[in-house]
Amino acid sequence: MNEKKAHTDHPINALLAERWSPYGFEERPVATDDLRSLFEAARWAPSSYNEQPWSFFVATKADPEAFRRLLSCLVEANQEWAKAAPVLVLSVVSRRFSRNGRENRAAVHDLGLAAANLVVEATSRGLHVHQMIGIVPEKARETFQIPEHFEAWTAMAIGYRGDPAKLPEGLKDRDLAPRSRKSLRQFVFAGPWGDPSPLARKDEDSASAPAGFSNPTHSMWDSFQWLNSPANWQIEGEKLSIDVSPNTDFWRKTHYGFIRDSGHFFYVKASGDFVAQVRVRGDYAALYDQGGLMLRASDEHWMKCGIEYVDGTQQASVVVTNDYSDWSVRPLRMNPKEVWFRVKWQESSLEVFWSPDGSDFAMLRTAYLKSSPGLDVGVMSAAPQGPGFHIAFSEFRLNRADS
Repeated sequence: MNEKKAHTDHPINALLAERWSPYGFEERPVATDDLRSLFEAARWAPSSYNEQPWSFFVATKADPEAFRRLLSCLVEANQEWAKAAPVLVLSVVSRRFSRNGRENRAAVHDLGLAAANLVVEATSRGLHVHQMIGIVPEKARETFQIPEHFEAWTAMAIGYRGDPAKLPEGLKDRDLAPRSRKSLRQFVFAGPWGDPSPLARKDEDSASAPAGFSNPTHSMWDSFQWLNSPANWQIEGEKLSIDVSPNTDFWRKTHYGFIRDSGHFFYVKASGDFVAQVRVRGDYAALYDQGGLMLRASDEHWMKCGIEYVDGTQQASVVVTNDYSDWSVRPLRMNPKEVWFRVKWQESSLEVFWSPDGSDFAMLRTAYLKSSPGLDVGVMSAAPQGPGFHIAFSEFRLNRADS
C-alpha cells in the first residue's frame, strides 16, 4: 500500500507527518465508535469566544439514500472518486456570532481548526481524510435545508486508503506523487514582506557568504535546506547523492499549460553578485530525467540548468522562468558520465556555462531573471515522467563574482 510520510526539515509529531489526503479509498466501512471519536475531537477545537461555529452532516454507505444526497452536493469531478469512500461529511459554518448577531471573522478559521482536530484523530486510528472545497453550496442548502447565515463550506471523504492502481490515470498519478511543501523561508517572515525570519534559516551567517566553506571540519552542504525533500538522500563528504522521486518537475505554463513545482531543490541563500558551480553525475534513463543548478527568486521567477535526458541523449539544458518558462538545449551526443555547470549572476542577469572536464567552460545562455534582494542557490533534480533515478552532485562552489 502507498505510504507517503512527510520528509520534514525539522522534527514534528508523527501523526502530522503521516497524514495525507488520498483519492483512492477501500470499501471497508468505518466503525461507528471511530466516527464518534472523530467528531468528539472536532468538538474540542478552539474557537473565537468559544462560539464553535461548525456543524457537520454525515452520511455512510450503510444508508445509501443519505449517501447519495450528500454525494450530489459535490462537484462532478469530486463525485467521481469520493463515491468510493465509505463516509462523506459536509461541513457548515455560521458566519455570525449567536450571542449578538455580528459578523464572526474567525468563523472559517475555526471551522478549519475543528477539521484539523478531526483529521489528526482520524490519522491516529489508521483512517484517511480527503477534504475538498469543490461542493455546490446552493445544492447543499436546498438538500439539507440549511438556514440563513449558515453556509456549506467544504466536504470530507473519510475511510481507509485504497490501491492507487484502481484509480483513473490522472488521480493515480496524484496518489503516487511525492508530497511537497514550501520551505519555511517562503512563509515565515521577520521584517518586510518576503524577508525570511532567522528561524527559517539553518545558518543565517551563510546568507551572503560562500556556502559551506567557512569551517573545513563541516560538509559544504551543512547550511543547505530542502524544497521538496526526496525520500532518500545522503551526504558523504563533498558528495550529495539523491534517489530522485517520480512525478517531480519544475515548469510554469508555457506550451503545456500546467504549473509544476515539485522537483527537489537543495539550496542556500545568496546575495550580491556570485558564481555557482557544480559537478553532476546521473543515471538518466527516462524522458526528461534532469539534474543541475538552480537559482530561485520566487515560485514564479527561477532558472534551472543541467542535464535533461531527451530521446536517449543528454541535453545541456537551461530553463528560465519569469512567470512563464522557456527552454533551450544543446545535445551532448557522447552522453558524458559527468558534466560541470556554472552560473554567473550579476544584477538580474545570468550567464550559464557547461564543461566536460571542469576546466574548459562554454557558454550556453545569457538571460534576464526578475529577482529579489536575495536568491536561493543550489542543486535541483526531477523525474517528470519516469520512475525516478539516481544522481550525485559534488564540487559545489559558491563564490562572490569578483573573487
